[in-house]
This record gives sequence, C-alpha cells and structure tokens, in this order.
Amino acid sequence: MADHSTLIKSLSEKRKEKEKKLIDKVVLDFYTQATKDTMIGHHFRKIQEFESLDISPLTPPIEAFKSHLPRIQNFWYVQLLGEKNDDKEFQLLDVHKKLGVLPGEVGRWCTLFNEILEQTKKLKEIQSDPQAQELLLNWNKKINHFRDIFLSSPKLFGRGPAR
Repeated sequence: MADHSTLIKSLSEKRKEKEKKLIDKVVLDFYTQATKDTMIGHHFRKIQEFESLDISPLTPPIEAFKSHLPRIQNFWYVQLLGEKNDDKEFQLLDVHKKLGVLPGEVGRWCTLFNEILEQTKKLKEIQSDPQAQELLLNWNKKINHFRDIFLSSPKLFGRGPAR
C-alpha cells in the first residue's frame, strides 16, 4: 500500500497533467481561430511552417504551427503552473517588435484569447471542476497583465503608453 506522501504526489501529478491538457486545449483553440483572424492572423502566418495546397492561404492548417505550439504551451505552463523553463528564454517584447504588432492588434489578441477562455469555462467538465475554473480565471488575469506590459512598452510602441 502506498504511503500518504506518495498518494498526495500521485494526485498532484494527475492534477498537473489535467491542467496541462487544459492549457494545450486552450492554446490549440486560440491558434485555430487566431491564425484565421482578419485582424491578427497575418502575424501568425508569418511563422507558419507551410501553406496548405487545398485551403486558402488565409486559413492555414493548425499543423503548419506544429513546432511553434509546444513552445507556446510551455510558456503557459511556466506562467500558470510555475514550471521551470528548460527551453530558451522567452523574449516576448523582442519577438513581437520584429512582427510589427500594433496596439490595436494587442487588444484583438486579448479579446480573442479571453473569448476562448470564456468558451472553455462553459464546458461541462470545466463547470464541475473548481481547480480548472481557477486556472482559467488566473489565465485571464495573466492575459490582462501581458496586455498592460505590451501596451506600455516603449520598446514596442515608442515613448508612452499606447492605450
């Protein structure tokens, strides 16, 4: 029979795996919509790995982001679960400066991400899971935090806040 600490650790590991699956789902749902979005989709298409031959170039398949998605999922594991980042450092502002992101596009990114979070909250399995609800609430707070960082960044938008 397993001792108490082993049981707690096992439950904790199961919870973390469940939370990772939720993060993976939200990231995939977001990318599925964002890559096709009329306002911000062009930024995502700059990093796609290939174009689909049978679909419009404005609607890339999610598989075109297969090497990018794990990095984004890892970013959110670090932010939401406190995992250590074994990958190269995240340089959010530098990457988004190179993409030429505009203040209104930051707003659209946040709106779309928050819409995905709201849709996810309505799922039956989420409504019956207080820990998942808390994770999504914390995620919403993180999105707003990053919005504020981006919009007040002189690196991205010049001297003052871009609100």
